[in-house]
Formats: sequence, C-alpha cells, structure tokens
Amino acid sequence: MAKYALVVSDSGYTYGINALINGLKYYGNDVTFHHLYWGLKAEAWSKSIQDSREFDFKSVNLEELANNPSYPKLRDRMGVAGYCKFYRYYYCALELIDAGYDAICIMDADMMVVNNIMPWFDVAACSDKMIMPNNDMSPYEYNWYDQNKISGGSSPPLHNMPLFFKPSSVIKSIFLSIPEMSVKWQVSDMASLNHAIIESGQMDNVLVLPCCLWLLQTTTNIRLFFREIGGLKYLTLHKSGDKVNSVHRPWWNPNYCKKEIDRQKDERTRDTFLHNVTLFWAMLQFFNTRLYHKIPWEIEFPEVKAWKQ
Repeated sequence: MAKYALVVSDSGYTYGINALINGLKYYGNDVTFHHLYWGLKAEAWSKSIQDSREFDFKSVNLEELANNPSYPKLRDRMGVAGYCKFYRYYYCALELIDAGYDAICIMDADMMVVNNIMPWFDVAACSDKMIMPNNDMSPYEYNWYDQNKISGGSSPPLHNMPLFFKPSSVIKSIFLSIPEMSVKWQVSDMASLNHAIIESGQMDNVLVLPCCLWLLQTTTNIRLFFREIGGLKYLTLHKSGDKVNSVHRPWWNPNYCKKEIDRQKDERTRDTFLHNVTLFWAMLQFFNTRLYHKIPWEIEFPEVKAWKQ
C-alpha cells in the first residue's frame, strides 16, 4: 500500500489547520499529517491532536529545527513567518525525502481540503512530475522564464501550494537551493521556489493544476455552489459542476473577510464574492464544530449571510 505524507507549518492558525485535518479525514484522505509548529498556541493544538489519537499525526517543533545546525539559516529579519514558509521545504528535503514515503504534499495552514485528493498523490507517486497550481494572479504563463520579473507574491507563474511530489534527489536539490534563491533574488518562498525550479531546468517537468479548483484566489470570477453528494458536502463550480479540491486564505477571520469584501467595487462581483465567502465560512464552521476534533467556534461576522447546515 502506498505511503503518503502531508506537511503543514503553523504559527497559530487554529481554525484553519483544524478544518484542514478534519476535512482530510472527512473525504477519506489517508495521509500522515506532519505538523510543523511555532509558538504556544500552535503547540497546544498539536498536543491536543496527538492526545485525541484520531489521526496519523507527527508533531514537529519548528523552533528546535531553527536551532539545528544542519538546517540552512534564513535571511535577516524574516521572523516566525519566514521559518514557517521556508522550513517546510527544508524539513521535506532533510527528513522526509529518504523516509520511505511514495509521495508528499506541502500545504498552507490556511488551506481547507474540500474533496478527496488521493488521486494526486497517486499521480505524483508514479511519475517524476512536480504537481502544483498555476498562479491566477500572475500575468505570466507557467512556461515563461524571465526571472527578472518574478518578485512579489502576485508575479510567479506557479503557486507553491499545494505542492505534490515524489521524493527524489532532484526535489531535494531544488528545495535546498531555495535559501540561495531567496538571497539572490531577495524574494519570499513562492518566488524562490519558482526561481529554483527554473534554474534546475525542471519547469517543463511540472504538471500544472487549474487554480480555480485548488486555490480560488479570484473568488469574484466564479460562482460556487454547495452540493451534497453521497452524503458528503462539496463545493462545485457554477457551470461545469466540477468539485473544488481545496480553498485558500483565512476566511474564518472577520477582519480578513471585511478587507476583501471592501475591495469589491462592482456590485455584481461583490454579490458573487459574498456568496462564495458565505460558503467558505460555513464549511470552516462545519469542519471545526461537527467533525472528529471539535473546537469552539467563537467568531461572528454579520456580513456573511446565514447558511443552513
């Protein structure tokens, strides 16, 4: 039987990461969950998951890794966020590449899985492809190689999460070159990963996923629907009916929701946006309060319309 791992770093995104691990189990995803935590809040959640014995789970202290001399050092002033972003690659390269996994996926702590994603682990396990979404905020195509214009978060042609891959020496080399790319180009992890893939000559070996099914960054463009299929709750695209696989961003955070809503100036796109955010909010509430490892849902946001569960 194939052996798969999912790696997430976290500095206290409790509503997000709790929804993520519950969602994985809800849709039948069979993975070992590696939780790289920083800080007391994230540590407390990690311990509660271990104590529950509900999941195949490994808890890793990022602060201990930061003091490990075998791990690359970060650029000055990158802080906790820098360790959470960069050390997930180092952890995979130094701890998991040779740990016997058939495929590995890296995700963000503010991602919510809303489907069974095991087929993508299977694809990664039987190929040498790196599997990752296009970045729909980028003006460039994934086969576009002008590195001088890959800088901020909206510029890289490929998004770094989710990232499925088969452990190999090539992947290890790419991941360990990310700190060099960060220094050379003075960029964060997503842009550094794009630079590392290009400079390793592996850009043509990337299998590109459609962003609309994995990240939904441009949530104003596509109206989503909630459907119950086979007793499970899903989000689907409006016209095609395709199931969404994961959702990105901290939609449990009222301040973040309000900021994004306020950016919507067109009435039509604002209505679609509110509709979609309502679904995200509802799924997050469902995953956090109705399943397996339950936590209190102590947040309210009046602009998100009521949703019958």
